[in-house]
Amino acid sequence: MSEVSVVGAGVVGLSVAWLLAEAGLSVTVWEARTPGDGASALAHGQLVPPGEILRPLWRRSLDVYRRVAERTSLAWDDEPIGTLVLGTLVLGTRAEDLPRLRERNSSGDGRLLTGEEVRAHEPAVGPAVTSGLLFEEGRRIHPPAVVGALAELARRAGARVRCGARVVRLEPDGDTWSLLTQDGQRAHGQRVVIAAGLASGVLAASLGLRVPMTGVRGRILLTEPQPPVLRHILGEPVPALARTDDDLRAATHTPRPEPVVRLLAHQRADGCLLLGASWWPEEAGEPPDHDARVLARATSLLPGLRGVPVLHRWSGTRPCTVDGRPVVDEVAPNLYLCCGHGGDGFIAGPGSAALLADLVLGRTPGVNPEPFQYGRWSRVEERDLT
Repeated sequence: MSEVSVVGAGVVGLSVAWLLAEAGLSVTVWEARTPGDGASALAHGQLVPPGEILRPLWRRSLDVYRRVAERTSLAWDDEPIGTLVLGTLVLGTRAEDLPRLRERNSSGDGRLLTGEEVRAHEPAVGPAVTSGLLFEEGRRIHPPAVVGALAELARRAGARVRCGARVVRLEPDGDTWSLLTQDGQRAHGQRVVIAAGLASGVLAASLGLRVPMTGVRGRILLTEPQPPVLRHILGEPVPALARTDDDLRAATHTPRPEPVVRLLAHQRADGCLLLGASWWPEEAGEPPDHDARVLARATSLLPGLRGVPVLHRWSGTRPCTVDGRPVVDEVAPNLYLCCGHGGDGFIAGPGSAALLADLVLGRTPGVNPEPFQYGRWSRVEERDLT
């Protein structure tokens, strides 16, 4: 019997497996394909400061990455290169994104800039950018390398990683759980952690647990190597799926994001530029001109990139909860969820895994768990009755 079974071997599941195995638990990871084969393999690779609620998880993630880099050959920015969040003209008017940037900077750890100050820090930025928010923190990673390093550390700590083992059903077995795989294998685990991206919602639903989560596709373009163009990681604010209680009540069952294309860019050490990104409802399918839309947005803000050849492109599906926060919680005795990170899997995922490890091991959580508890949606509904 495995003391802990982790369903999913992306950045979140492997982080959970490593941290629990390192703490001395017997851990088995069940993965439908191979480690990182889902959204983790298709991420942009930027560790930028997220919104205020996710900041504590992001800080813990940075601590996890430092430990990974110390123990493996993982390459990342030992020193941050910084992040610039750009404010842009809205529909050609003089309305600016300053209110959203101020909200993003509620903790005061960034610095608001005028458009001219933005261009002093990042000369490639064009006149459409009218304001900005500069963070000193911001690092680049190579997502497949992170997955490989976490898998290596998990195995070193004694965790078993079983590939090609899709878990299709969980069944309570006294005070433990049974797992059934697609090929008929059955296993027993004293505790189970579901960290399988979008599949987490399906498994949870089979147990009567409702996680308001939807798939949101993203597109990333990789250019030919260029001379040094960008000094920082650049991005634009992205609207959340839901921001208010009214939004949550309306969208709890079937969140439907609007299609959005925004700039998200950095330049790798080899000179290649990674350009994105887009948030496209999975059920809508990708538009045939997806590349063109991403390029158009990028070149409208970085005019010098017009005509840059694209070497490669890929799309992935993010598992987004309606309020943009992951679920990190014990949802039934000995059953845990750690899922729904959306586009913040690498940013907040290892930190979520550290919080989950605290819960499993009975330690005082290093992060306030309340914003990430499963019951937050029912609490919104309960407030309606008071």
